[in-house]
Amino acid sequence: MKSVNINLGKIKNAQKDLNIGIGDLSYCLVIGGWASGKSFWLDNIYNQLKEQMSPEELGFVLLNVSGGAEEINNEYIIEEHISNECLGPLAEYAELARQRSNGDEAKDRHIIVHIEGNDLALTNERSKYFNSITLLASNAKNANMSLIIVDNRANEQQTPPEITKLCRLIALFSSNNYLPNAKYIGAAKSKLDKFEKQIILNNETYILERLKT
Repeated sequence: MKSVNINLGKIKNAQKDLNIGIGDLSYCLVIGGWASGKSFWLDNIYNQLKEQMSPEELGFVLLNVSGGAEEINNEYIIEEHISNECLGPLAEYAELARQRSNGDEAKDRHIIVHIEGNDLALTNERSKYFNSITLLASNAKNANMSLIIVDNRANEQQTPPEITKLCRLIALFSSNNYLPNAKYIGAAKSKLDKFEKQIILNNETYILERLKT
């Protein structure tokens, strides 16, 4: 597993640096209110990944169900879809993950499948959506792939339960618009102050200042 150095201090007043493996990003969930900095935070991590991995080693599939993902430019993008068009590509990458995990496909390049929003979970395509996500997540790590879902909700109780059970919560954000009172998945079980973010990674807690707008 490739070791990747993620410097949270570059993102916003983090307590310390964090070393993770690229596989630690497999089937993860990022939750937060509107304009709370979820995509910005991931964009910073992605930029650091790109500094350490070439386009031959790393590629992004952006499935922007609700729009709003930060730009990931140039040769790292494998595919990008907006709105409900993403259901077909999601199924294709779920099948690719299955093939890769069975050793039927070369898996030299790590693929991050980034889903921005969960609007499809609320439509009549719900079952197809969750079936594809379940297949992808169950095979992601062995397939040298990652599934990262960015959910525009205030807390995990507002996230579809299928997603909460399936994915590991790696980050939960708050903003002036949301004051979540949820008991969080992971190491910390306290309320979020509206001027803070609580970042949960590898069972450690990081408190960051809210991004100034």
